[in-house]
Amino acid sequence: MIRVGFIDFAEGLVTLPPDITKNHRWRTVALGDDVMSYFRTLSVFDSDFYVFSSRYLPGTRLLTTRETGKTWAVMRNDLNLPSNFQFYSLKDTGITEMLESGMPSKMVKDLADHSSLEITERYLHKTNAKKILEQNKLSF
Repeated sequence: MIRVGFIDFAEGLVTLPPDITKNHRWRTVALGDDVMSYFRTLSVFDSDFYVFSSRYLPGTRLLTTRETGKTWAVMRNDLNLPSNFQFYSLKDTGITEMLESGMPSKMVKDLADHSSLEITERYLHKTNAKKILEQNKLSF
């Protein structure tokens, strides 16, 4: 549901309005240079365009979760990942790795947009996603 107009191309930030965030609050996210190098190519598109529309290109039609799910199933198969490895597991892996690296739970909580530290700290015991990545020698 991210629109081109939510992106601050100069600062490398994406500001999400409450109607599309899981906690229904304004959220500003800083993006790394690798992601921003792609996002900066979107600056030529209308600010109302969805970043991910038909064929994952910017456009006026919102890409459905069903379409994303189908694409993920193909990618998961091509990468030889188990069928229980869900797209959302990629976020789980990032949270787990940040916590295991010693990043303060409060910082990880804020990055993950969790409502409490208790939710974030549940990831200290979640290693399934990380094991799957290690078994398949994937690097993100």
